[in-house]
Amino acid sequence: MDTATTNEGTTNSTSGVRKRKLTSEVWNHFKIVEIKGKLKAECNYSKSKLLGDPKQGTSHLRDHFKSCKLRTTRNIRQCMMKTTPTTSGETVVVGAYNFDQENARKELSVMVCLHEYPLSIVDHIEFRRFCNALQPLFKVITHNTLKSDILKF
Repeated sequence: MDTATTNEGTTNSTSGVRKRKLTSEVWNHFKIVEIKGKLKAECNYSKSKLLGDPKQGTSHLRDHFKSCKLRTTRNIRQCMMKTTPTTSGETVVVGAYNFDQENARKELSVMVCLHEYPLSIVDHIEFRRFCNALQPLFKVITHNTLKSDILKF
């Protein structure tokens, strides 16, 4: 028997049997695949395969979706927008924001030099939390890396 399962949850087969549609919002983030005769739900982001028979419920799928690291990283990048005022100052142009780790490291080095902050500032927990609040994609460097960046600059 030839079967094909879609994200909408209907199964078409040569016998003409149709199953009920998958109604949970969580199914927008998973696709149903058959592995060794068993239905599995494959995450669209991490490609993890979880129990996927629609009769088993969706709580475990929702839990995975909430904690999926690849989904959250992808969404952070998609949400970032930058605004740029035009020369007249009246209108604002909205465009995509691209985070640049190297530029952020350079600016951190300049800030530490200009204000004569200790190199160990990057090791302080509150500084790391502050950086994460401002830009979650910024990977805070160690004081040794900061020192080498300053010497390069």
